[in-house]
Amino acid sequence: MRRIKSLCVVLALVALSAYGCSSGSTSGNPMPFTQTVPVQPGNIDQVSSVNFVVHTKPGNRSKDVNVTYSIDYLIRMGYVNVATRTIAIPVFGLYASYLNNVDVTITLNDNSSQTASMQLQTGPYNSASKLTGIVINKPYQNPGTSFLLVESIPVSPIIIDIDGEVRWQTDVPGASLRPTYLENGQFLVGDTTTSSVYKISFQNEVTDAHELNDPRYKSFHHNIEAGKLGLLAEIGFADGAIVKPESVLIEMTPEAVILNSWDFDAIVGGQITAAGEDPSALVQNGVDWFHMNSAIYTSDDSIIASSRENFVIKVDYSTKKIKWILGNPAKLWYQNYPLSLRPLALSITGNAPIGQHALSVINDPNHLLLFNNGNGNINLPYVGDSRTYSGASLYEINEQQMTATEIWSFYDNQAIYSPICGSVYKTGAGEYLIDFATASGGTLSRIMIVDANQNVNFDMTIPKRALDASSCSTVYRVKEINLDSLSIQ
Repeated sequence: MRRIKSLCVVLALVALSAYGCSSGSTSGNPMPFTQTVPVQPGNIDQVSSVNFVVHTKPGNRSKDVNVTYSIDYLIRMGYVNVATRTIAIPVFGLYASYLNNVDVTITLNDNSSQTASMQLQTGPYNSASKLTGIVINKPYQNPGTSFLLVESIPVSPIIIDIDGEVRWQTDVPGASLRPTYLENGQFLVGDTTTSSVYKISFQNEVTDAHELNDPRYKSFHHNIEAGKLGLLAEIGFADGAIVKPESVLIEMTPEAVILNSWDFDAIVGGQITAAGEDPSALVQNGVDWFHMNSAIYTSDDSIIASSRENFVIKVDYSTKKIKWILGNPAKLWYQNYPLSLRPLALSITGNAPIGQHALSVINDPNHLLLFNNGNGNINLPYVGDSRTYSGASLYEINEQQMTATEIWSFYDNQAIYSPICGSVYKTGAGEYLIDFATASGGTLSRIMIVDANQNVNFDMTIPKRALDASSCSTVYRVKEINLDSLSIQ
C-alpha cells in the first residue's frame, strides 16, 4: 500500500502561491525526509514533467536538491489521480526538523511552465540506525559533489550531504539490508540474511519484493552492480554438503530471476587441476577462501572480481576462462601454484592490491581503480606483504605484455589504516571519493574527496554507531549520488 508522508492543502497551479505544509506522518514512518505535495494543474492532460527543488540551508555548501519526474513515471507509480485531476508529487531530500523552502514546477507539452514556492516543515530524525556525530574536518570550498550515498547495515542506503546533514534514509522493518543499486528513482537492495530483493522508492516504501528463483543461492553480501544483461550480485551458495560462502557471483534481473553465474571454486579449481596441481589447499568447501567483495562487468565482455583473500581476477563473461590475475605474489595462490595460476599473474609496478575492495574502471577496461586496504589474509595462510596503511590505487593494465602499473594513488602519507571495507570511486567532477571505512581501529569512517594531484578538497568523519561492532557496519562504502540533477523517467 502506498504510504503518504504528509498531505498539504492542494496546490492549484492555475493560481500560483506559496503554501505552508505541516509535518507529521500518516503512515507510521518515522523518516522525516519525504513529503507528498498534491497539485491540481488545470490542464493535467498536457503535463509533460514535474520538477521540485529543495533549497539548501543558508550558509551550507551543498547544492539544492533538484529532481525532475516524467509524467509517465508518476502515472506508472500511481501518483496521478485522473478522477480528481491531482498529481501527488513526492518531494524528498528535505532537512529534518526544519522549515524547508521548496519550489515545484509543472512543465507542459508546449514547454511552458508554472512554478509555486512553499515551505514544508519536517519532524525529527529518529532511527536506531541514525548517523550522529558527523564532523566536517575540511569543508568543501568549491564542491563538485554534493550528496553521498552510504551503504550501511542493517538499513541501506543513507544519503548525507557535504555539510554533514542526513538527507534521506530507508527504515524498512523486518529486513537486514546492505547491497544497494539505484536505478531510475528506486533502490534495489539485497537482504544479507535471506535471498530477498527489495525495491525501495524515495518515498521510503517497498514497491516490490522478490526471492531468487533458485533456492541454492542464499543471502546477498557486499555489492550489487550493473551487469551485461542484468545486475551482478555476490551471493552465498549452499547445495546439501556443498557450501560456498562468498565465491559465487550471479547476474539477475531486478525481479531476482537468475540469468548467469560464475562459480570461482570451479573457475580457479579447474584451472589448477588442468595444470596437474592440487587445488585443495586453496579452494576449500565451506571455507570463505575467496571472499568476493566486488565484481564488475567491463565493456570487453569480461567480469573482474575482487577476492579479498587472494587477488583481483578477470574472466571472460561467456567462457569464464581466466584472462589475468592481479595480486600480491607472496600469497598462497602464487607461491603454491607455479604451473596453473602464476603464469596468469600480471607483473606489477607500484603497490600490489592487498585485501582490496570496490572495483571500477575509468574510461576503459584497462584502467582499474580500487580501494587498497593493505590487510593480509583473514581466512587463509600466507598473508603476504601486509601494510599498515590504506588508500586508493589506479592501475593501467596491458594485457598483451601482462603488466599492471599503478599510475595514480592516494595514501594520505600512510597515515590512515582501514583494514576491512572501504571504497574509492571517481566522481562526475573528475575527483576521487574515498571512504576509509574502518579508520582509527574501526571506530570511525573517514571520507575524503581528493583531486588528481592528491590534494584533499573535503574531509569528513562519521563515528561508528553505538550498536555497531565496527564502523564497517555504519559506513561500508560511499558513492556519489546526484540529487542535484536527478531525472526519474
